[in-house]
Amino acid sequence: SPVPAQHHLTLYFKAYKPGHSFILIKNMDGQILKKQILGQQQEGSFQVSLNGLLNGSYILEIHSGNKFAASTFIKL
Repeated sequence: SPVPAQHHLTLYFKAYKPGHSFILIKNMDGQILKKQILGQQQEGSFQVSLNGLLNGSYILEIHSGNKFAASTFIKL
């Protein structure tokens, strides 16, 4: 189920191996609304600002190397 959030999301990820990493926030139609570059990362904890997003449902994608994971969240 979607994660509720207001001002930011805190996330932790651990990749199989280090790679160019970034986060995308997309609307439910798949349009990219925000991109946050994390650089060369294998694991870590990061905060993603939700400033500028309207209340509603979104998709969060974490990309590292040639792999990615996606989840949904709701901005309250």
